[in-house]
Amino acid sequence: MKKTINLKSFTNAGTEKFRGLITSKPATLFADLSELAQDKNFTVDLGHSFEWDSSNRSRLSLAQALWPVLGIDAPLQKTADDSNVWNWIACQLFEEFHKSDLSLVRKISQEAARWIVSDSILRAHRHLILGPFTCLKNNWKNQSAASCLLVQDILEPGEVVERISGKLELSRGPAVQVASWLYVDSATSKIRSGITSEGTPQELSKYLNQIYLTVEYQEMPPKELLKMLPKKFSKWVDLAKKDYKVP
Repeated sequence: MKKTINLKSFTNAGTEKFRGLITSKPATLFADLSELAQDKNFTVDLGHSFEWDSSNRSRLSLAQALWPVLGIDAPLQKTADDSNVWNWIACQLFEEFHKSDLSLVRKISQEAARWIVSDSILRAHRHLILGPFTCLKNNWKNQSAASCLLVQDILEPGEVVERISGKLELSRGPAVQVASWLYVDSATSKIRSGITSEGTPQELSKYLNQIYLTVEYQEMPPKELLKMLPKKFSKWVDLAKKDYKVP
């Protein structure tokens, strides 16, 4: 169901109250978060809105919904650097993401860093709202190149996101295009099965980190970088060439 959401930001006190609720997870969590998101004592109205379709739960759909308001050349582009904005959006959408099921919160939302943007740059990519938006921003001129970071369910980003999105040099340009070729099935637009066996996203991350100082792969055509990958990636390279017609 599509609806219009008036965008707000938390005050610092609002973010701390949000942190307390996410950490303690009271039985009244959903009601408490809903009340907090609209509490004028803890929020600031930003004067803009975005359209959200709760039936589409992909990371890409979420990032695209926020892009017209917070993206490049958008009215609130500068505001996109404020962690309080992302914490408010997380609070506002939290119940919908969990389908009003508190048991789902306890099962998959144990980690506060998934919902609360801190000052740690190293953890920002793990935030379930800011993370997809950052992936889109890093590849806004070629969104399909970053499909390996955007096709997943919002609540279950998975192994590829964990290993690839945390470093800028891996999350854009040739590196992310190669990762998408390797790990995304072009027919289904879903992550391939079996990627945690040989030629894993973690191994790709390690390999690219190893050659980072000696090979300027960020300036290479993606197909040339694909050819460089060690033998352990051969299964995924063959699939990439077949699926995406890479010469």
